[in-house]
Amino acid sequence: MRNFASVCEDLVGQQIAVLCARYNYRGVLSVVGEDHLVLAQARAVETSGPSAGTAPTTEDRIGSSVFIPFSAIELVYQPNWAFAPLS
Repeated sequence: MRNFASVCEDLVGQQIAVLCARYNYRGVLSVVGEDHLVLAQARAVETSGPSAGTAPTTEDRIGSSVFIPFSAIELVYQPNWAFAPLS
């Protein structure tokens, strides 16, 4: 059986979405620590829209990487809009 960190390590370098307290963030998973994730090129997704959509409906570029403790994470996933360009 694998733990959460080891499963997330398979996603390093990929664009992902992270749901925390009903708020989505997206970016490139750059680090999986013992108790946290780091998203590079992070965006706060205000309105995701449909999972099959090509981009979130509304999002704000954070302008830095984001440190997210495992204790705040509800879901790590890859809806289609997670792969929208980050530039």
